[in-house]
Amino acid sequence: MNETALLEIIELADGDVALKPVESEASDSDALVTIRFSDESLDMLGDVKMLVARAMLEAGINAFAEVNTAETHVEHEEKPVQLH
Repeated sequence: MNETALLEIIELADGDVALKPVESEASDSDALVTIRFSDESLDMLGDVKMLVARAMLEAGINAFAEVNTAETHVEHEEKPVQLH
């Protein structure tokens, strides 16, 4: 998947929530991330299940972006030269 891929959040047939590339069919194997809520949490969430799943996925994407950016900066920093 390239850096500009469009992603969508979908509900799979079994009720799980998945993040997948827009161009792929809705299947578990194409999902980049799948969220499965327990029955107890589904009872508490009610109609806001997809909103909570979206917030969870956004937090994960943001955390990945921060880590990836930090690693990129570390890789591009000049290493100090040690003179003897």
